[in-house]
Order: sequence, then C-alpha cells, then structure tokens
Amino acid sequence: KLRDNDNHKIASYFIKTVFLWKVEKEDSSFWSTSLSVVFMCMLKMYQEYLENKEIPYFWNSNYNLIACLKPCTVTDIANRFQRIINAVEKSVIEDPYLIGKYLLSKEDYATLPTSVPIGKKHGKRKQNTECVNALMTRLSLNDTTDSAPLEQLGFDSETREHYRYLSDRLEEKNKENMQSIMRSLNQQAIDLHDLSLSLKKVDRKMDAILKNHEETNKELAVMNERVSVLEDRFKVTLFNINLPGINDILENLTNHP
Repeated sequence: KLRDNDNHKIASYFIKTVFLWKVEKEDSSFWSTSLSVVFMCMLKMYQEYLENKEIPYFWNSNYNLIACLKPCTVTDIANRFQRIINAVEKSVIEDPYLIGKYLLSKEDYATLPTSVPIGKKHGKRKQNTECVNALMTRLSLNDTTDSAPLEQLGFDSETREHYRYLSDRLEEKNKENMQSIMRSLNQQAIDLHDLSLSLKKVDRKMDAILKNHEETNKELAVMNERVSVLEDRFKVTLFNINLPGINDILENLTNHP
C-alpha cells in the first residue's frame, strides 16, 4: 500500500524478494513476535536495500532487481521510507495509530481507534513516558551547573554538591576523551600524509630507474648495431686485400667466428 499510494516504480515481486531474504536470515522465533515489530523490521530492511540501491535477486544475488531504475528515483523512495520510520519511532508512544496513517485510506484511518482499541499496557507506558519527560525537564539536565531543580525535588545540600561534582567530572572526562580522539585523528592524518609522500618518492625513483633502463637498452642496441657494421666492413676489407694465404684466413674466420 505504501508503494501504491505513492506510485513507486517498484514491482511487488521485488518487495517479496526482501521478505524472502528476511526468511533466509531469521529463525522461526522472529516470526512469533508482534506483527507491528515484524512490520517495522521489514520496513527498515526494505529502506536499507533502497538506500544501497540494490535488491539482490533471491536465486542469484549478483543480479540487482532495481538496477534499471534511476538512482535519483531510488534515493527519493528510500528517503520517503526513512521519514516514515523516523516519524513512527518518534511518536508511536503518543500515537500508537500513527503507522495506520501511512498504510490506510483517510476513511479507514479515521475509524481505526474505534475498530482497534489499544490495551491498558500502552496507556500505562504512555503515562510513564510523560512522567519521565516531565522529570527530565525539571532537572534541566542540559545545564549541569544548576542545582535548583534538585533542591526543588528535596535533595539535601550534600547530595546536590555530589551531583555537581559528578557532573563536573563527567564534563572533564568527556573533554579529555574528545581531546584524545582529536589527537589520535591528527596523528593518523600526519602518518597518512607522510606515507603518501614516501609513496610519491618511491614512484619517482621507480620512474627514474625505468627511464634509465630504457636509455641503457637503447644505447646497447646502438652499440650492437655499430659492432655489426664494423664486422661487415672488416670482412669486406679482408676480401679486397690480395695477400698470400688470405683465403685461408677468411675461411677460418667464416668457419670459426
């Protein structure tokens, strides 16, 4: 229904393929959980496939079922599903029927609270969440130096002082950890830069060696050619000299180079 309402250009078979992969990976206990949990897990899995722009064919994982779609189209669909997931996870306690907004028609969604009443557990869970949120607001945890909310809650001065001490230590520890991380990242960047420079030097040396090797081969070829020419000239000269025994010398040179 999510696909049909937004006119997504994805075949229902592709969505069923995601289900097949989930069946392949999960044991039977997964399917005995709440259907709402299963649905959200499947929705997240489907969104991840879209985000990666790949739905592998179940019988040949090297074949991508959505390879023919434009990347921008797949990205738009993935973003749409991510917004739905974020909205449901953020507000499901306050509005347990929110997911129906994305699945049902306006008429069916309007009658959903009366046709599917929620249990008492959800009402208690919602009440507990509201109490926790109210307490967090009163404590003003974003301002760790303010102990007035603790005083309002009835904590004595010793407890408030201990709270301030722990807050200060936590802030210092976070700052130390961040500085340590930054130093580590900076050192890694320096090491990577030095390694890059070393590799460039090695490349230049290799280029010089290859260039010298090529020049040496060229010079050697020229020298061999010159030697060959000199040998030919020497033989011709011997043939032209009319000296006693020259034929024997030439014959020996020919037979025993």
